[in-house]
Amino acid sequence: MHILKYYIKRCIGLPGDTLSIRNGRFRINGTNEPLGNMDSQERIGRTLPGEFPDGVYKAFPFDSVISWNIRNFGPLYVPKAGDKVEMNRENYLLYRKLIAWEQKAEINYNDSTVFLNGEPIREYRFLKNYYFMAGDKGLNSQGGICLEIGRSVHRAVPLGSVHEENRIKMDKHGNKIHRHGTQIA
Repeated sequence: MHILKYYIKRCIGLPGDTLSIRNGRFRINGTNEPLGNMDSQERIGRTLPGEFPDGVYKAFPFDSVISWNIRNFGPLYVPKAGDKVEMNRENYLLYRKLIAWEQKAEINYNDSTVFLNGEPIREYRFLKNYYFMAGDKGLNSQGGICLEIGRSVHRAVPLGSVHEENRIKMDKHGNKIHRHGTQIA
């Protein structure tokens, strides 16, 4: 994978949101509000599992017990700075790359226990805000969770630097938002 071949099209989930995909459609915090490229999502929802190209149907975290796929995914909590998660098997699978990146440390799971730098941990408090990004292509999209300074976790592909002071803030419909929260035409 080449870093320059990845493009972020839409921010689907903000820090603190819970994302899921049901029958191909994005859902944030359990609502049915349309998000992203609806034509692509409807096409995914109509496609049978065996009709997807090789390597497309199964989705992060690529685990047989969790068994998420491109049509039915989540719920996935998008971490917000200061939030704590219990360190069980599922959260280890979902957040291990974020934690390893934040801590610049090795994280492992053994005998129902999560270890950070060889020490057992029962919970983890996130240091940064994260966002869930998605491309418009649907079947050929490289979306995932991204740190505000550009570290992707879903497929572990860096996406480039986006600094807070230079970022154009937009709502989930693509409308620009002024620094004080008002919509800009």
